[in-house]
Amino acid sequence: MINELIIPRPDDMHLHLREGKMLKVVSQHSASQFGRAIIMPNLKNPVINTELAHIYYDEIKKHTKTHQFEPLMTIYFNEGLTLEELKKIKASSKIIGIKLYPKGVTTNSNKGIDSFESGYNIFEMMEELEIPLLIHGEVNDKSVDIFDRERIFIEKHLSRAHKEFPNLKIVLEHISTKDSTRVCEDSSNKIAALLPHNTCFIIEMNYF
Repeated sequence: MINELIIPRPDDMHLHLREGKMLKVVSQHSASQFGRAIIMPNLKNPVINTELAHIYYDEIKKHTKTHQFEPLMTIYFNEGLTLEELKKIKASSKIIGIKLYPKGVTTNSNKGIDSFESGYNIFEMMEELEIPLLIHGEVNDKSVDIFDRERIFIEKHLSRAHKEFPNLKIVLEHISTKDSTRVCEDSSNKIAALLPHNTCFIIEMNYF
């Protein structure tokens, strides 16, 4: 008969810590419950390169030093990501991927991309370097009903990108439709997803 149950500290696969006072409070609460967390980069001044990611990492660690907590950093996808910068990202032990936001779809996404296809040259380099691409999978077309924006994103952008870059690791963040679930189930093992509330779906930390 089992008389002891040990629950390991879980990973938070999608965490917003923000900045300033919010960062201090949220990071401490998160660190008290989780062992690791993937940190979103959409700050008011986004984390757009390795240097900024390392600065943000150090700030998080400063607030969580009394806990065994490891922030797993991400970079805000931007057109300034050169091959040299991507190599720095790949070499960093603190950064696990690059997060893409279509412009205007969520908090602090005003510096996101207008055209998904404009990122293809960077996707190609990421595929070669085996850097995962984390995506807020939603079109920013205001003429599309809010409940259809995820499906349209998959049809117009994700499916084509996966054909163009079949070995690029892609994570669809916080999916909410059967269309997103189906594309993960039916595609190769290079596409994974997260359900809302950070529930893992077809993904493990070793994916990164």
